[in-house]
Amino acid sequence: MTKYDKDLKYDKDVKQFQYLPYLNNINPDYIDEFNKIILKKKFGYFIDENNPNNYIKDDKRNINDRDRMLSYRKRYTDNDILYENLTVELNNMIIYYNSLKDYNEQRIYEGYLYKVQSHIYNENK
Repeated sequence: MTKYDKDLKYDKDVKQFQYLPYLNNINPDYIDEFNKIILKKKFGYFIDENNPNNYIKDDKRNINDRDRMLSYRKRYTDNDILYENLTVELNNMIIYYNSLKDYNEQRIYEGYLYKVQSHIYNENK
């Protein structure tokens, strides 16, 4: 059990589903967004969260292929931005711990960086 486990705000299956814990100097909003990607896979909700009944109430019409494509494109773009932001913040912490010669913490953050990059890459794929 690491010192970060006490900061987790998720269920007891945290190790099984590999959430990203709240880390020092990493924006918690980015971590929340990343954990939502994992929760999608855990609970299997791949329906359109904005229009769950395939109906757009504002336009009073059903969702068509263009709407679906725009939704996928937005999700891909949001994931891409999250990928870049988390990569920058985790790399900054890796560099910081490397300068302190705290190689254990550096390896922990390198592992989280790998986890973030692989999960988001696979989500976009």
